[in-house]
Amino acid sequence: MAGGPLITTTDAPDTAVATSGPGAAGGPAPAAVATAAAVSALPTANPTTQASAGPTSGPAGPGGGPGGAPSTAPPPAPPSSPADSRVAVPDVRGMVLGDASAALRRAGFSNIPYVYDCYRSPDTGNVVRQDPVAGTRIATTSAVRLYLQANDCSDVPNVVGMTLDDAAATLKKVGFTNIPYVYECLNSKQIGAVVTQSVAPGTSYGRSKPVSLKLQANNC
Repeated sequence: MAGGPLITTTDAPDTAVATSGPGAAGGPAPAAVATAAAVSALPTANPTTQASAGPTSGPAGPGGGPGGAPSTAPPPAPPSSPADSRVAVPDVRGMVLGDASAALRRAGFSNIPYVYDCYRSPDTGNVVRQDPVAGTRIATTSAVRLYLQANDCSDVPNVVGMTLDDAAATLKKVGFTNIPYVYECLNSKQIGAVVTQSVAPGTSYGRSKPVSLKLQANNC
């Protein structure tokens, strides 16, 4: 005991410090000190710490944030609706066909079917009705139909009960010349007389259109 170095130990059994002897004045550290330093430099294996060392962001909660935290980001803007490509139909009633077509084309419409017929209008050749009506908003590719007053209209006379000659003469007097006819068994006692006519009396009707007659035959 009289000639050797005096070694004291701390409470930690794996750490020894030389207080005297050759290593106490700045010489090489004893092997025990190097071992203790190496041991103290190792990371502490704490299961609780290791388990919580992973990613902190949990699955998105109802609020949209990580781990169920409410999101502070503004909601996405709703998709913008396409611009309304429909156009209001202009009023072309009372116009002649050329003017009405030009007005519709200026508004963007090009599908413009039309028909001349008898509408009892005094304005011959003018638009009496349009479909769709003025102000309706539709696509410019849609049809805008025009109905114009024809110039060959007359009121159909009543020829029921007349013979064929008398009926034909009456119709021709007001301009009707297309008069097809047929004799049939129609249970009428007036043999050879008109029983029915295809166009009702008083109808405004195109003079070039047919007015068909059915007469009672004599061989029934």
